[in-house]
Amino acid sequence: MDCLELKIPPALSFTMVALLMWSSASCFPAWELGWFMCSLGWLAFIAGGVCCLLGLFEFLIHKTTADPRDPHQSSTLVCRGIYAYSRNPMYLGFVLLLASLMLWLGSPLLVFYIVAFIWFLTRYQIEPEERILRYRFGQTYQDYLYRVPRWF
Repeated sequence: MDCLELKIPPALSFTMVALLMWSSASCFPAWELGWFMCSLGWLAFIAGGVCCLLGLFEFLIHKTTADPRDPHQSSTLVCRGIYAYSRNPMYLGFVLLLASLMLWLGSPLLVFYIVAFIWFLTRYQIEPEERILRYRFGQTYQDYLYRVPRWF
């Protein structure tokens, strides 16, 4: 299954999972969406959006590629801003956005879609990216791996 490595853009995977969650929510038991769950949903939505935007912003500032399908084109290793706290803030943002959707749809079993998304993203996007960036940036990237967690 290595043929899937770096092939499906994470934004497309995110969109597909979000649509799958939305279309299958009625098939799962739901909880009553009270003010607390709605508030948590909004908090996850805002945090997810901020993570995505700050991650993209850092790439734009450093004038390096934001295309996750070709990490060979990375001209700079971005280690500051939000990247000082998470190696994958945009992917973390996608997970938080999916969590907000789960909360708004009111179906706790949708968490399995989120877990599957994290597994797929880690296996077919993050691990190949890390392998390429380790080769491209050497010890500097290796030090970054030890200093900053993958997700948060």
